[in-house]
Amino acid sequence: MPVAIVAQNNLENNVKIILSDPSKGENYLKGYTQPLA
Repeated sequence: MPVAIVAQNNLENNVKIILSDPSKGENYLKGYTQPLA
């Protein structure tokens, strides 16, 4: 499977997780937005 398709599937799954479980989504987004200090 091409990497781009895997990445797209992962992104879609992550969006579904965030929409189905807002608290999990918040933690997920925090993980990406926190500065690497």
